[in-house]
Amino acid sequence: MNDLSALNRGLRGRTELSTGRCAVLIPHYNNPEGLLKSLSSIGKDEAVDVWVVDDGSQRKPDETAAKKAFDGRIRFGYLPRNQGIQFALNAGLLEIEQHYEYVARLDCGDTCAPNRFRLQMEFLDNNRKIMLLGSAVTFVDTEGEPQYTLTLPVKARKIRRAMHLNCAFVHPAVMWRCTVMSRLGSYPIDYPMAEDYAFFWKFVSRFETANLQAALVSCEINPNGLSISRRKQQLQSRLRLQLRYARANAATVYGVIKTLALMAIPYSMVLWLKRR
Repeated sequence: MNDLSALNRGLRGRTELSTGRCAVLIPHYNNPEGLLKSLSSIGKDEAVDVWVVDDGSQRKPDETAAKKAFDGRIRFGYLPRNQGIQFALNAGLLEIEQHYEYVARLDCGDTCAPNRFRLQMEFLDNNRKIMLLGSAVTFVDTEGEPQYTLTLPVKARKIRRAMHLNCAFVHPAVMWRCTVMSRLGSYPIDYPMAEDYAFFWKFVSRFETANLQAALVSCEINPNGLSISRRKQQLQSRLRLQLRYARANAATVYGVIKTLALMAIPYSMVLWLKRR
């Protein structure tokens, strides 16, 4: 039995499956404190289930503490070895897509507005053509102090154009319809550190998408996080995606030039510019 089959068998066996509308998928790797922080931020009245998939951590989630932090239905699955976030996400999606209407994302250490999931579900309920929905995001330091807020294009046409520059969604802030999974497939595994960008291109290429203007998620800027420690690899994957979906327009040219420039600029300078 392969690693994903073992994980999914464990997820099915932990407790009876919910018939709820939305599952929040949280990958976990050596960050039990961050997991508790994220779970505690989910509003008491949010009608969601939580699925935690551990990617072969040495420091496993504290299930007892997690169930105290989130007063709702929560499941845990464990990959037997570390494989990468895209494998953990795909393992969780194998189960979620069969039993829920919506799936939302959240990362350990990031927090939600108390009504985040309700607002996103209401928007999708009222806008049936939208298949993927994100929101603006506030980025905070490790002490929780706001550093800057990232606003994103709201309408599908502008989102398609913006995707040539960079990902037009923030991964922990998205929600999408499970019904599209059979047509889109899982997270790609051949774009390391940019699996979300690759995944969202699948949506943008085939469906209508949107972002809410409100900042519904706070994302932590962690100097030890993978997005910073493996920034070069992330930019290389981003460039490959920009070239794959290239069009003969100014957005594509500017996006490629911007990515090449970022490869030569230290992250400390990028953060300084974003704060201003």
